[in-house]
Amino acid sequence: MAGQEVQERPLIIAHRGFSAIAPENTLVAQRMAAELGVDLIECDVHRTKDGQIVVMHDATVDRTTDGSGALAEMTLAELKALDAGSWKGPKYAGERVPTLAESLELIGERARLIIEIKAEGIADEVLRVVEECEALDRVVIFSFDYETVCRARELRPELPCLWLTGGAQDPSAAAAAALVEKVERGRLTGISPSYAGATDELLRQCREKGLWLWTWTLDEPEQMKEAIARRVGAIGTNWPDRLRKVLGLS
Repeated sequence: MAGQEVQERPLIIAHRGFSAIAPENTLVAQRMAAELGVDLIECDVHRTKDGQIVVMHDATVDRTTDGSGALAEMTLAELKALDAGSWKGPKYAGERVPTLAESLELIGERARLIIEIKAEGIADEVLRVVEECEALDRVVIFSFDYETVCRARELRPELPCLWLTGGAQDPSAAAAAALVEKVERGRLTGISPSYAGATDELLRQCREKGLWLWTWTLDEPEQMKEAIARRVGAIGTNWPDRLRKVLGLS
């Protein structure tokens, strides 16, 4: 995957799949994003009670299924019995919580899968699934937890790993330098700040150091245009069709 300094356009990241339309982090949302022609599809992962890596954003199942309770206290079979689609609309009734392996199989070579590791201490198991699926060349690792993303990079130095963060707290060179230093200390590929935290100084320093800077989550065309003009490396969005249109790809 090319670094942002040689890209002609920012990469398109479908945030939790085509989540504006379909139930987030389900196979249908991922399939819709892949068929749209995005570069990357982002998903979130947790570990079940019986040690399976599954795709869901929250630590509980309450918001996006018809169940309740902590995901980590449920077995895969218990999760698979839940309806993960009806909350988004009746036509998605019966959608299930996918495993990471199922998502990798569905997406195949059509896009790269960004795996955001939500729970601490599961980086080893997540990478084991990726290896078993022979998908090391098709994934990128994200995490807000610095130690987790550094652990992934340690285990697989060839794997693109980006630290998720709110970004720089102010526009100063010092604020940007503190983040860049931490990224370099962890030997990470880059950083993924919120758009508000993707300051001009942070962009400049990342570009100077050859680090990737991918930002999130932009849904309005005017903001997308601004990010494109600022030459960010990738843009996460719930509306990947809008971003394709802004980029002149559809």
